[in-house]
Amino acid sequence: MHADSLYPVTVATTAAYACPNVTARDKRVRLNIPPIAHMRAPGLAEGNFALESLLDELSYELGMDPIELRLRNYAAVHPQTGLPWSSKALRECYEAGAERFGWAQREPAVGAMRDGRWLVGYGMAGMTFIQNHANARRVRRSAATAPHTPAAAQPTSARAPAP
Repeated sequence: MHADSLYPVTVATTAAYACPNVTARDKRVRLNIPPIAHMRAPGLAEGNFALESLLDELSYELGMDPIELRLRNYAAVHPQTGLPWSSKALRECYEAGAERFGWAQREPAVGAMRDGRWLVGYGMAGMTFIQNHANARRVRRSAATAPHTPAAAQPTSARAPAP
């Protein structure tokens, strides 16, 4: 990552759940340390991990099921724009995961479940990945202007011509 780049930890925080009283911002600070390494998605993974960890802690403080807390704040549309998501099946993922893991049968108190000498715990987290797309434009190339592609590299399936 370039030294002057912003490491966007809070990008998805305000879009993850429908909660109008939440705000987040990133502040760029120049430090005399090596650049930080990523968790597979620069900033987003770390920010989501922090948010989901806080939601788990809040659910225990409230005595509320962690899934129920997330469902009460479920964002059916993008919270800032009101636009529908291009795809989102998080509610269904919560339900399928809870059923498969036996969520309803778990003992929610910390340290209450054991398997012999081992402590067993169930946890959960949601993940939101916000992708910002630049404005795209369609370009049509004719055979005369398209770059040459060797026959071996050409696709074998037929494609319908663009309108």
